[in-house]
Amino acid sequence: MKKKVLLGAMVLFLTSSITAFASTRTKNLHSDYCDAEAKLKCTWSWFGEDTAEATTTFTNKSGNYRVAVRLEEWDEKDGMTDYKYTNNSSRAYVSYSKNGVYQYCSRHSIDNSKNTKELEATSFYER
Repeated sequence: MKKKVLLGAMVLFLTSSITAFASTRTKNLHSDYCDAEAKLKCTWSWFGEDTAEATTTFTNKSGNYRVAVRLEEWDEKDGMTDYKYTNNSSRAYVSYSKNGVYQYCSRHSIDNSKNTKELEATSFYER
């Protein structure tokens, strides 16, 4: 019995030490007759990949508006290494998974029907 408890404790310790930190940031956006939720979820790992998921989702929509999200991946503090962008009429989602990320930055917005103007926007930064 003691061996099982000790083994279970070791597995729990090793599993918890792999993920160093996880966070989720959210904010509600409002523009004209639309509401959307912006979300950035990050998981930082000591030994594996650092992951980020950025989502902008309509919670109440009227008209031909769109949601958009841009997720930036920074390997160093001096600048962005790469980014992903998408927009959609109901839910915009992008993700990254990479070793050694310095920080993830996301920008979430409600856009006009032609994606030429942000009507409401917010940004998150996680490192």
